[in-house]
Amino acid sequence: MLIPRLKKTPDRYFDSYTTNQKAKIVKGFLFDHKGHCQLDTEVLGLDGYKTRGWKSGNILRHLGLTRDFKNIFNGYSVDDAIVTLQNVTTDDFSEVINLLQCL
Repeated sequence: MLIPRLKKTPDRYFDSYTTNQKAKIVKGFLFDHKGHCQLDTEVLGLDGYKTRGWKSGNILRHLGLTRDFKNIFNGYSVDDAIVTLQNVTTDDFSEVINLLQCL
């Protein structure tokens, strides 16, 4: 499997979300084909159409997860995805791995 490169951007609100919220957003995006608006609604309890998905989108971009990663692990178990990310040598996926391990 070819894993895209991370493209991290700063988000000053990243630490204001719980680890559980961030983990659910990462899982929903990587595994469940959920969009930013849907994640804002289901995970953060916001009106995703009013927020336009910016809150969860900012969390994902802070981690470096761009649209190239959406649904990349569909059909994989979380454990298999973690092993795959641990074997990537081009980027440091430790933050994403730590969040997936919280599930």
